[in-house]
Amino acid sequence: MTRYFEVVKRDGPARIGRLLLEKRVETPYILRSDLLEKGEGDLPELIRGSVIPWDISQDELPEGDLFTLRSAKLLARDSKRLVRVITGIREVIPPDTALYTPALATPTNLALLVYLGVDIVDDIIPTIRSYQGVYLTRDGEIAISRLKSPLCSCEICSNHSIDEMRDDTSCKLLLSHNLATFNEELRVIYHRIENGMIREYVEYKCRLDPYLTEALRLLDAGSSYLERRTPAGRRTPLIVSSIESLDRIEVRRFIERVRVRYTPHSGVLLLLPCSRRKPYSISKTHRTIIDVIRKRRAGLHEVILTSPLALVPRELELVYPAAHYDTPVTGRWFEEELNLVRRALASLLDRGSYTDMIVHVGGDLMDLCREVGELFGLDVHVTVKDGSELSHESLESLRSKVFELVSPGSPPILTRYDIISDTLDYQFGPGAGRLFLREDAEIKGRIQSCSIYERGGRVLLGRMIPDYGFIALTPEGAERLRDHGSYQVKIGDFVPKGSILAPGVISADHGIRPGDEIIILGDGLIGTGKAVMSGWEMERATRGVAVMVRSVKEVY
Repeated sequence: MTRYFEVVKRDGPARIGRLLLEKRVETPYILRSDLLEKGEGDLPELIRGSVIPWDISQDELPEGDLFTLRSAKLLARDSKRLVRVITGIREVIPPDTALYTPALATPTNLALLVYLGVDIVDDIIPTIRSYQGVYLTRDGEIAISRLKSPLCSCEICSNHSIDEMRDDTSCKLLLSHNLATFNEELRVIYHRIENGMIREYVEYKCRLDPYLTEALRLLDAGSSYLERRTPAGRRTPLIVSSIESLDRIEVRRFIERVRVRYTPHSGVLLLLPCSRRKPYSISKTHRTIIDVIRKRRAGLHEVILTSPLALVPRELELVYPAAHYDTPVTGRWFEEELNLVRRALASLLDRGSYTDMIVHVGGDLMDLCREVGELFGLDVHVTVKDGSELSHESLESLRSKVFELVSPGSPPILTRYDIISDTLDYQFGPGAGRLFLREDAEIKGRIQSCSIYERGGRVLLGRMIPDYGFIALTPEGAERLRDHGSYQVKIGDFVPKGSILAPGVISADHGIRPGDEIIILGDGLIGTGKAVMSGWEMERATRGVAVMVRSVKEVY
């Protein structure tokens, strides 16, 4: 059981934590090597008794709040071994313990180390570089002999010339600059974790060094480590700006859930382009298209083709990250992006019951859609005539084809109940929507912020959360999903108020991720809340908040 360390904020494997010693230490933390040598404070004492080898097992693991990785400096510049060792150690040691990697960190690789799960580093490498005459920046290192003027505005660089720094035989000036740069990088990383944007920052840093790029790609390839720690949603946009972004857990998770948890509809399928503004239906592009097909729109099933999410059914356009991503739009597609769309569209057609497919997308996607549609024996109708989906000729072609294929008064393919049902299936797994939306359910308000009641409006079952498009349940709504069995946390014999700490959790669904809406089950009570930890972490951790409670009621 940990006594001193507690994680207070998570962004994937990266964490903000605190060691509650005589002097509180907030992580990520840079340990000063001069203090470590002197043995001042509680931290050096914790470190000395916590050294572990790379291949330690859980049975061999000593008790403690902090673990020091032996010979961590040998992992430098070896991306394969770095990823394998750090992720392996993090899976072995308890989640509410800190990991220290001595003599490994620099301003350039610090973000990656923190993203891997390292909590404490030291300034040994920046100190050595100072005595070697190397000027550190947050983006790399330069021999001070090659500089004509300082590159930053720290106190040293603002008050001393490069000649003074170069001629300082004690290296104190250069060391002070290098340590200031190192600490500035730490502050930026801390801010990124606080705001849920560490992944975007790591992708940026990886552009600076092939070794870092290789490490990130290897980390993504072994995606179970990241998947178990990546939140279900966040308030900040998902920035997709590099080829590495295609392998993000949020992207893979969305594509996989659409493939496994989503049930396609039938009738006439309309494939549409994505738009910069989200959700798509409020964009100028989609509003223009909707106006053209409005009179027969009910008889169409609309699906948006996009990178990096491959395809987004209209009824899931509010769900994170479909309404929360931003990506460069050039009209040109990488082969990796086309392959994502190709596989996702094939899966949709294989599971759906469509009679015709209208393709209102241009460019590279037009031929791809025709190829996949014909493979499944569908009648494929391409309505983009001159490369632009919004040209008068293309819109008139779309209107004509829709009016030809969809009869007036056709029953709607997609209703408000379908949107809520498909969202619940996406959140909790197949069948959740059907269990929740019995014949007495009633949906009120705009769909983006709707409330679901028992018919008659007396008992609230749940609400759509506009920030990330999930349904937040009430205890009455949770009762409807109790037999579904997923996203449930069982607690001890107490009535939770405000939050549930990890020691109060008896068991938790291992599919739960931070940010998930969950069902709380206790002795004679049922409640709802939002996960702060993943389900597996709730079971293993001995400190920290596991669930933020929304509401609880007693049941008999």
